[in-house]
Amino acid sequence: MRRLLLTLSLLTVFAFGVAKSGIFNVRDFGAKGDGKTLDSPAINAAIEAAVNDGGGHFGIIMTGCDLSTIDNVTIDTNRDGFDIDCCKYMTITNCKINTPSDDALVLKSSFALKKHVTTEHIAISNCNITGYKCGSLLDGSYIPEPVGWVCGRFKLGTESNGGYRNISLTNCTFMYSSGMAFEEVDQGKMENIVVSNITMSHVHHYPIYITTGCRNRGPKEIEVSDKNGKITKVPFNQPSTARDIQISNVIADDCDSLCSI
Repeated sequence: MRRLLLTLSLLTVFAFGVAKSGIFNVRDFGAKGDGKTLDSPAINAAIEAAVNDGGGHFGIIMTGCDLSTIDNVTIDTNRDGFDIDCCKYMTITNCKINTPSDDALVLKSSFALKKHVTTEHIAISNCNITGYKCGSLLDGSYIPEPVGWVCGRFKLGTESNGGYRNISLTNCTFMYSSGMAFEEVDQGKMENIVVSNITMSHVHHYPIYITTGCRNRGPKEIEVSDKNGKITKVPFNQPSTARDIQISNVIADDCDSLCSI
């Protein structure tokens, strides 16, 4: 939980814990988010402050970050564990993420930066994703949590305006989770996704869920420029697409009645 290494091109990072004293924002601990400053000391300070204040809801949100590494982080929360949005060239390794009431590790490509930004070149490996009762991962009691619809899930989406490209997930375990979801529903492209060497036990709902659709939540028009640099607005009606998704060597047991792909 103490090692979070972020390098270069850091636009926006929030690590927060809602504990006794409220929200811990990394900017209050000295993070600049200016694309030049190495902000990992400030992020680690925010994490330590949240832990020392008794913990609570905890999550990491990264938007528009390039060339970053997350390693050996433990999160036990009722919120999303990681939200990685509009990022590229990132590795996430050796993390333990417990989220009994929400998604665990989420890649998004929203319109937060006011433009289409593809989340791409993300490598995730050697992580444990669980849906135990909040707090029971950290205290070692590992109590399964009765779930509604989502818990402890790896997910692409739902916000997906910019699409996803060149994503790998390998050598990870899931326990009392909602498996994996790959959703492109905001007129982006989802392509070159590789998943391998995954074990899932006690799976709620679909172990593997893949979908495309259109929620009509993106811009109706986009700006384009001609050869003379003149910018005009044109209708944006690109359909959501998915291609080149490879899933191999996945084991799932104790799946419920919705078990399918």
